[in-house]
Amino acid sequence: MDRKKVNEYLLEIDWKWAALQYGITTLIQAFFALISIFSTKSALSNLPIDKNLTTKLNDILKPNKKFTVYIFKDKSPNAFCMFSPDIYITSACQKMCSEKELLAICLHEAGHINDYHSWYRVFAMIGIGSLFHTILRVFIHEKTSTDREAQLALDYNPYVWMFELALTMQVTSVIIARAQGRGQEYYADSFATKYGYGDYLITGLRRVIEWSRKREGQKCTNKICKALIWLSEAMDEHPSLEDRVAKILEDKKKLKELGQLPVAKRIEFIKTSLGLE
Repeated sequence: MDRKKVNEYLLEIDWKWAALQYGITTLIQAFFALISIFSTKSALSNLPIDKNLTTKLNDILKPNKKFTVYIFKDKSPNAFCMFSPDIYITSACQKMCSEKELLAICLHEAGHINDYHSWYRVFAMIGIGSLFHTILRVFIHEKTSTDREAQLALDYNPYVWMFELALTMQVTSVIIARAQGRGQEYYADSFATKYGYGDYLITGLRRVIEWSRKREGQKCTNKICKALIWLSEAMDEHPSLEDRVAKILEDKKKLKELGQLPVAKRIEFIKTSLGLE
């Protein structure tokens, strides 16, 4: 591309208007994100607490954050966390896994909380999503419209604005989940492994993932459905079971080698890797 044309193109852009667009979009997204966080937290706050898992998890993690494990009724085995040190496990997962496996899953979720993964995701969504939305409006609206009045009408149409925002946020969420998610999952697995629960995490993950695969296999019989599942797995923020098991075993090997180091070096490594400093 001709550099002179690029410079001319950039000089034609109203950068103050673009900055205003970015600022407004960022503030609106932050507002809706806060509403979503507080409403979800409020909706989940009345769930029953698993006192046994909560006590044992906090005994393992001392002197880390104080965690609370909640159980909610659902037929699918799953576990997740949000922003506060609260962990949510489905009743199906509770029934399917042993206590040690449940503790391993809780430690995995605690790893996400310990490294502020949910906050990173939200900030990335707001920052990058607002940037994509601004680029869409500036580069498409300004550079494709020859009628200034029609362009202004389009720019200030709230329905068009919301549609474009929803579209860019959907694309952004997929990109960020795929870009950040797998690294975050490996970190959370390593977190559980460092506390000696790597083997239990493997067996717990196997139970949950095999249940999901079996269910998908029963529902999906044609080629189109199978292709959609393949695409979903390719874009999934969670690595494959095989890759996660390989990484957990690699971490266990490193920890075994660590045991041969002097005590001071071991303590320093563990504190740093667990975020205790």
